[in-house]
Amino acid sequence: MAQSFYIDREDAATKLIPFLEKYYGDHTTVVLGLPRGGVVLASTIAKVLALPLDTVIVKKINAPANEEFAIGAVTEDNEEFFDWTATEDICGSEKYIRDSTEQKYKEARALALQYRGIRSVENLSNKVAILVDDGISTGSTMRAAIRSTKKRGAKKVVVAVPVAPTEALLHIRNEVDEVVCPHTLGFFLSEENFYEYFPRVEDKEVSILLARANVTEQRL
Repeated sequence: MAQSFYIDREDAATKLIPFLEKYYGDHTTVVLGLPRGGVVLASTIAKVLALPLDTVIVKKINAPANEEFAIGAVTEDNEEFFDWTATEDICGSEKYIRDSTEQKYKEARALALQYRGIRSVENLSNKVAILVDDGISTGSTMRAAIRSTKKRGAKKVVVAVPVAPTEALLHIRNEVDEVVCPHTLGFFLSEENFYEYFPRVEDKEVSILLARANVTEQRL
């Protein structure tokens, strides 16, 4: 049985904040949550550290025979990551990958409109981007998000997650400037196993958190 490191997502965010305090109030830093659960953590972090909040929308591309196993991911701006170490039996045919990528990209673009409405994405040019999620399993979504963030011009990329498998984090460390992860493990089941309370986050909640943060920024 996995050990619970956190009570809930709010608790996890609170425990990440001390590692990120050096960015407090820095106008060149943006917090980016990965939907859906990552936005909950990112919202708390951004509020406490007085930083702007946005999201990087990433959709997993799952293996055809196993919807729980991610073989890759695609972002709202069509950045992709695939784990080509997996065999064709697991990943499926080239047509499956091509069709799945196109479909997931459309879903990501639709979510972008739903989450942000008419608001534009945060400008990341020459800024520090803190990518936040509620955990990492295979690392596919985070690695796609990293590529998207770099494409948007970030000068420094920081990944902040409460828990992750050692192997996935090794790859991520090679792609970013800084990693914050209090708990790394050789074994891994699912992020929810390391929380006492891990409710499903709905799209409506993500939209509300992003809109609320935007209103707060306008008042500052």
